Amino acid sequence: MIGWLWLASNTNFLTQQKYANLRSLAVSADADTEVIGEALLRKAVDYARDHELTEITGKVHVDNYGMRMLYRRVGLEPVHLTMRMRLEP
Repeated sequence: MIGWLWLASNTNFLTQQKYANLRSLAVSADADTEVIGEALLRKAVDYARDHELTEITGKVHVDNYGMRMLYRRVGLEPVHLTMRMRLEP
């Protein structure tokens, strides 16, 4: 296996619009990760369009620059930022 992508179809409970959620993407270290990752994401976009989904969402860790750039290359843009503070007991 050189790579896989998990795309879930969901429905917004307020608007009833169907959308896709990118749950996971993995590419073998032996493969050309950028090329395979982009091909998988582009297939996910095609799938979402073919199934008349209204948007695609996906989360990525702030330090995962490679995935952030890959998301941008296929057209995803940042929408939310999660903030946190770790509390010591």
